[in-house]
Amino acid sequence: MHCGVSSPCATQNRDNQKSSRCGVLWLVLAVVWEGGLSTQPVLGGPTDPRNRDATYGAVEVYESNAMVDPMAIDFAANIVPILTRAGCNAADCHGGAAGRGGFRLSLFGGDPELDYRSIALELEQRRVDLLIPEQSLVLAKPTELLEHGGGRRLDSESSAVATIVRWIANGASDQRIRSLVRLEIEPQRVRTETLPQKIPLTIIAHYSDGTQKDVRDLAVYTSTDDTAARIEDDGTLMIHRPGMHAVMVRLANRVVAVPIEASYADPPSDVNAIRPNNFIDEQIFATLDRLRVPRAALCDDATYLRRITLDLTGRLPDIEHVRQFMQSDELGKREQELQRLLDSQAFLDYWTMQLALMLRMDSVTTDVAGVTALHAWLHDQLTQDRPWNEIVRELLLAEGDSQTVGPAYFHRLVPDARAQAEYVSETLMGVRLACANCHNHPLDRWTQDDYHGLAQIMAPIQRGSVVRLEGNGPLIHPRTGKFAVAKLPGMSLETQLAGEDVADLRTFASWLTARDNPYFARAFVNRVWQRLMRLGLVDPVDDHRVTNPPSHPQLLQELTEYFDAHQMELRPLIRVICESASYQRSGIGAEAVNLPDRYYASAPRRPLSAPVLLDAVSDVTGLKTWMQPADPSARVATMIDRRSAAASLQAFGACPKGQACSTREGGIDQLASQLALLNGEVLNRPIADSNGRLAMLLHDNVPPVEIVAEFYLRALGREVRESELDFWHRELSDTMETAELREKLEDFVWSLLNSSEFVNNR
Repeated sequence: MHCGVSSPCATQNRDNQKSSRCGVLWLVLAVVWEGGLSTQPVLGGPTDPRNRDATYGAVEVYESNAMVDPMAIDFAANIVPILTRAGCNAADCHGGAAGRGGFRLSLFGGDPELDYRSIALELEQRRVDLLIPEQSLVLAKPTELLEHGGGRRLDSESSAVATIVRWIANGASDQRIRSLVRLEIEPQRVRTETLPQKIPLTIIAHYSDGTQKDVRDLAVYTSTDDTAARIEDDGTLMIHRPGMHAVMVRLANRVVAVPIEASYADPPSDVNAIRPNNFIDEQIFATLDRLRVPRAALCDDATYLRRITLDLTGRLPDIEHVRQFMQSDELGKREQELQRLLDSQAFLDYWTMQLALMLRMDSVTTDVAGVTALHAWLHDQLTQDRPWNEIVRELLLAEGDSQTVGPAYFHRLVPDARAQAEYVSETLMGVRLACANCHNHPLDRWTQDDYHGLAQIMAPIQRGSVVRLEGNGPLIHPRTGKFAVAKLPGMSLETQLAGEDVADLRTFASWLTARDNPYFARAFVNRVWQRLMRLGLVDPVDDHRVTNPPSHPQLLQELTEYFDAHQMELRPLIRVICESASYQRSGIGAEAVNLPDRYYASAPRRPLSAPVLLDAVSDVTGLKTWMQPADPSARVATMIDRRSAAASLQAFGACPKGQACSTREGGIDQLASQLALLNGEVLNRPIADSNGRLAMLLHDNVPPVEIVAEFYLRALGREVRESELDFWHRELSDTMETAELREKLEDFVWSLLNSSEFVNNR
């Protein structure tokens, strides 16, 4: 055979290889060497005359109707995963938007057709050497036979390189033989009581042609925390730290999460100290028992009253009500208090604002009148206990004057159809679809067709002052350059919608709000849970995906079913969460220290939002210095237009001055906000004001110890402890001058309002 590596035939100009008789002879011999002449057309090879002038979009794909060789090479199923495992199509390499070094691949292999064109047809087909496959540019770079900026990505002796060589030797075709149907991993979940732990995983790919393959050497592995648990290159799971973790196995467009529970060393001493109140506790307690994590005790009555009042009304409990509640010995008083708050006007006002925040309503950067109309409509829906799915359906289908027809303003919360596709998917489905605008989502199932299909549903909407549901033209799909096809997210293009403006939107609204929709109710339940428990069962709350699994999947499922069984009404959902022992747990004490929030073993630290904190400061000091003239009934946490309080809210981290604070509520987690509390006018002014509560109590000659006791009740919702009262009595008892006493009491109030117990919902 004279066409070996050293022959003149092998070294002649590659531009002439298509017509080289030697090249044809070598190809035939190579195919025979691999196991006989193939009956499949060789696409893109030198014997395929149709591809002599191959251009983008001109590639044909041949489907085999006969039984295929299970060892035959399928570019999408067999070659693309190799490139993904090697990192060639990562965002910081050739998978970036502009590629790297003139070579571009789709991100994580999301578009195999693009990848095939780039490898086999671009650069006048010089990236694949049909004469000497081992020396193909597509191999020479990652194996560093030639200089490669990305370093060595493939071992020249590996099975991966052998597969690519075999594919090129067979003609480097794009024949479609099989597609990945399912990725099977055993064990599906892992629990261990011994650390460190080493567990071999079995990872089997199931393909459409009935073949199966061990893909431990092809899968890509990620972890929620590499220091706690990770999968080695050979498919071995290594667990180093106790707790709840997850590792992900990805192959092509399939991702499977493997949940891990690794127990702590010492079993809890109080495992039966708290009995479950409902199914929420049963799920959380079972997880804590498996992890050997102790449960914090139930909080005391004072803590419960302050917590539940802040969560349901956004305000501190009234001082007289605190006294009554603390003095009551009535059984079931917590349940009665919960029901009283759920029935209150304050609950309607505050949770209308919570729904507005979930919908990302903003009153300054857009239209105050429109937001006001939408807010009033939401308040009316909540007053009527209207189901969440009915509320959302009406929002999606509303039209009319957006300044008078409240739900019509929903379509003006975003500027255009693509923004609305992202907005609707995040707020109502808990899915971040934005990543699929430019490419298929690398960590989830969503494709560009999903993104632009949903955007096309929203495209006809006219978003002027008067909202109309039809009239605008279609969108262009950036990948195809053609009109986008309206489709439901996750559905195939074969099940595309009718292409009729209002009909498509109505179909989407019905699909989204249906009781069997896998995203809608689940996303809302998770958001409500997060607002009451600080951390979502899926966190962040708008990022539901396989690679971000719930901390308690069964609990999320049961909560969703409960929400559905109660007609998707808000109050029953809040009630069942607040009735749980998990909600009522203490956050104080040795048993609650250093326990991750996602276990719900103790009450987490929950900083008050800027509006709630500003209202709390006003309630304690007796002054609303943030607005002129002061309105005794005004509360920032339930105000639609907050511009009058913008400067004070900004001091507490809510937003830049002059902008609305409805979409970012802020809090004292930021350094600037902590400094504002320590030495800012927002706090110092109402404390020292001659019309404030402290000045009035001094004017009425109330004894200092009684002043101390009253401020404890107002600020912290509890009686002053004996040790605290003794301390302040010593500090104040030797003060004779009125000015000096007032100064010390101002310092006392200042210290109380700067305490962690005040600025947090504990």
